[in-house]
Amino acid sequence: MKHNVLSKLAIVLLFVNAGCPKPVQNGSDTTPTGFIVTVWRSTIGTPNRGDGIDISTANANMKLAVGQDLRIEIQVIDQQSGVKNLRFVTREIIDGNQLVQGNLSWACQGRPPLTGVMQGATMVFSGPLGNPNLAAGFRASVKADPYAQATCQANNYNVFEGRIQVEATNGDGLTSRSGILFFEKP
Repeated sequence: MKHNVLSKLAIVLLFVNAGCPKPVQNGSDTTPTGFIVTVWRSTIGTPNRGDGIDISTANANMKLAVGQDLRIEIQVIDQQSGVKNLRFVTREIIDGNQLVQGNLSWACQGRPPLTGVMQGATMVFSGPLGNPNLAAGFRASVKADPYAQATCQANNYNVFEGRIQVEATNGDGLTSRSGILFFEKP
């Protein structure tokens, strides 16, 4: 009788366990992290953000005027291995006569010796994106004032352009990137 009850219990546990999803082990997550990335442009100092632009999976363009800032809200999701790292993507850009990593470029009018010379930098955001620490879901909200970083007197720009792109790495090292928001002066 005791043997019969243990056998039935083992069969029940086998069926129950077979129907439950198995947790993913390290190294077996084959899907990248998912994104929801929205960018707003707003007048500096006002809470009104207006309409947001979704760059989760597609590129977009925006005109950004002096006196406007960018507000970025990011949600990343990886239920299998968690979100390990979140960062803004940079690329090689020209800064004077050298290449630097950045995502913001400008050239001034009428200010020797830098008149017309391309300058570049990595955009500064209101705070770090945070440390997801392998959470299955993670949110971040930051803002940037790109014109405050540029050095043209009287906001006299020949060129002013930048880009926002987010990259996430999951717990198994797979990286994925959002679309790119390209912005420039009107």
